[in-house]
Amino acid sequence: MKRKFKLFATIASLCLCLALMAFGVYAASTVKYTASGSVSFEVSDVFVTMTSKLEATVGGTKSADVDDSQKSYTGDATKVPSATTEYSKAFEAVKFTKTGDNIVLTVTIKNDGASAVNVKFTVSKPENVNGITSAVAYKKGETPTETTYQEATGLQLATKESAVVVLTITLANMEYTVESTNYSVVADVARANA
Repeated sequence: MKRKFKLFATIASLCLCLALMAFGVYAASTVKYTASGSVSFEVSDVFVTMTSKLEATVGGTKSADVDDSQKSYTGDATKVPSATTEYSKAFEAVKFTKTGDNIVLTVTIKNDGASAVNVKFTVSKPENVNGITSAVAYKKGETPTETTYQEATGLQLATKESAVVVLTITLANMEYTVESTNYSVVADVARANA
């Protein structure tokens, strides 16, 4: 009788250990990460078009693009339909589920006016910690190409030139669970030499 009890207790303990280990492996591979953000811009005496585009790849599936375009002109608003001097857009939260999931936010400012403009971007992004990596790239020109960016002065755009900022946030490591993060891109646009 004692042997049967010991054998039963040993088997029950082994089953319990295996069940807890399996649950631990499942919990370690379940990522709970949410990224949400916004884009905004403010202009002063210029004519520009601002476009924002968010692409998300979650679980191996790329989401439909979210495009938003806004024109501005503060001199004579009657010349441009729906002219504005300030604009802000919040993006819905994106829930990452596996390694490699990412979001790519692209913000473009195009100078549609006759005078040069200065564009200054302020980018808020998560730090490269706890399995999350983020990167920012800047582009400039009529056909935008990579460029260096000066935090203090920004980029100067001639007529028809564009300034582009690309923010990429990637879930690089599933060993960590980061609950959530926020990101934003703010663009200040003003006439050059004003």
